Amino acid sequence: MQKRCPKCGRWNEVYSNADTFKCAFCFNTFHIRKNRISPKCSRISQIKDKEQSIFSNWYSFKGRARRLEYWVWTSIAIIMVAFGVLTCISTLFVLGQRADEVNLSIDNIFSSFFWFFLFLILGIYIATAVTVRRLHDRGLSGWWYLLNILLGFIPYIGSICAAIFFIIVGLLDSQPFANEYGENPKGVDDGGSGKDMYSEETAESRLLKLNSLRNKGIISESEYIEKRKKIISDI
Repeated sequence: MQKRCPKCGRWNEVYSNADTFKCAFCFNTFHIRKNRISPKCSRISQIKDKEQSIFSNWYSFKGRARRLEYWVWTSIAIIMVAFGVLTCISTLFVLGQRADEVNLSIDNIFSSFFWFFLFLILGIYIATAVTVRRLHDRGLSGWWYLLNILLGFIPYIGSICAAIFFIIVGLLDSQPFANEYGENPKGVDDGGSGKDMYSEETAESRLLKLNSLRNKGIISESEYIEKRKKIISDI
């Protein structure tokens, strides 16, 4: 069973029936509250926060968007445009089949194209906004999107630029540190120091295992302190 340290906020391996635990990171001893939030509930909360961050900034050209957010909103934009096209085609088809019964006035033509232009404009806006935020996530200006569109009219060169643009926007991962457009949307930041951003997580996992060995009595307190110093020195 895991418990979070109230002081440093890190998780520790403890016995399920233990009344107290000693943090492997800050060495403070705390009483265990039975109604404390479990790691599973914490993970569920983190998933909800990620979902909220994806769907709360769809209209903005500011900030950063990770790959998941980009593909979610790009798919929604494509579906909206396709729905508008199908609505327009079906309306015109009905008007064509019932030309003798329906008066093809200005109102009929306007109503047939209204939903098409509505979904088309909204889809283009959503796709443009999320693409600009995705470029920000890679540390690039949103004006590169406009440049890619203009280069698309040039034969051969446009295809090459579109392929490179797709790789950058759709496939490459987020910059692991904060840039001029905001914090990393994944919540991982090495501060631009060039360190491996997973090294702290690996060290934390090793400390948790070491703490578990101490709680089970497999290693002594002196061995625990010595091994803990070695793990911290390797970070």
